Amino acid sequence: MVARRLTESEVTTFTRDGVVCIRDGLDMESLRLLTLAIDSWLASERNRTNDIRSGEKDPPLTISMSMWRSSPLFQTFAFDVTIAQVAAQLLSTREVFLFNDNMFVKEPGCTVTVRWHHDIPYYPISGSQLVSLWFPVDSVNSDSGGLRYVAGSHSWGQEYQPVHFTPGGGGYNMPLPDAPDIDQVKYNILSWDLNPCDYIAHHGLTLHASGRNTTDRPRRALALRFAGDDIVWTSRPNALRITSGA
Repeated sequence: MVARRLTESEVTTFTRDGVVCIRDGLDMESLRLLTLAIDSWLASERNRTNDIRSGEKDPPLTISMSMWRSSPLFQTFAFDVTIAQVAAQLLSTREVFLFNDNMFVKEPGCTVTVRWHHDIPYYPISGSQLVSLWFPVDSVNSDSGGLRYVAGSHSWGQEYQPVHFTPGGGGYNMPLPDAPDIDQVKYNILSWDLNPCDYIAHHGLTLHASGRNTTDRPRRALALRFAGDDIVWTSRPNALRITSGA
């Protein structure tokens, strides 16, 4: 077993808030596998990562995507049936497919902040059955760049302009409105301190953001995105290019 089956309460919370924190959701063997996968990728595949910095010499936010295609370690983790079963529970669908994997590493002292955004508009897809499972391999809190979520924003019925993570970068030039100024309005913001083996599941339309890593340790995490029945490929100018998973 890699990921435990969710409780009814966890599924209900996800349906209501568009996000749920799953405590002790992974076993230790899976955590060791994922940690090894991330560290091996960082050591051997730097040419396939994207380092985003606030300044030329500042510690980076390192991002990579689709590692499972060439890394047996990532593939073993991503293709585990118990993780797919969790995604299917959350989306209330019999079948899901792996849409993509996405690694995010905020090095110690990284000052890059990620603005409010949601996932679906980044990709050439339409529909609503997309869930991201965000697995940290380090303890996470607000000081290390933990994620924050706007509860219920997945049910607003509105897609927003995707934003570049590069500091000062604009939007993706899509015919979509900018996200509201979340930090200036009173929304119900959810965040959690996480231990290794905890993880977060969020809906593809739930607005989220993250801050700086002001600690002396990295914040390493993998997001696995799974799609359900109503996700289809569509024309979306300037969307990220991605090939369907398996």
